[in-house]
Amino acid sequence: MSFNLSKQTITAIVVLAICLIFDVLAVYLSYVHKGMFICFSLGIAVLILNLIIALLFLFKLEKTACTVSLILFFAIVPNELLLEVRHFQIKQECNNIISFLDSQKKVHGVFPGNLSAYTFVSLSNKNYIVFHSDGKNGYQLRYDTGSPLSAMHFYNYNSGYGWQFCDD
Repeated sequence: MSFNLSKQTITAIVVLAICLIFDVLAVYLSYVHKGMFICFSLGIAVLILNLIIALLFLFKLEKTACTVSLILFFAIVPNELLLEVRHFQIKQECNNIISFLDSQKKVHGVFPGNLSAYTFVSLSNKNYIVFHSDGKNGYQLRYDTGSPLSAMHFYNYNSGYGWQFCDD
């Protein structure tokens, strides 16, 4: 059995496959950045739209299928990738803060009450980070990516669990 696929059909299959892979990645990242409700809603929308795209392709409307797929791709993927870059930078900043807090505890015997002595690698990260300390017993560090309905990532010194995640 052989398939005689035109160059246009092969190109359409490649474009659709790449867009689908990145759409699924964006849905996953939306969970990390925005929480379960947004992820679930976006996942349902992506599923329905990709079923429509598949039907368009099956009915030989390859250009329309590719156009709809690219519109969907550009509607969700760039935003989620930008939020992931921000998420990575903020998480790195928070790990630096944890190292700073541990060194302050070793030197002074207590954790600082605020982060005024800490020098941020990027001042823009400061807007996404919240710090609470009771001095001697511990602290909590929280951050989000700054998107509407952001999921919260937090580190509680006393819990012993390391980084935790609250999605909604």
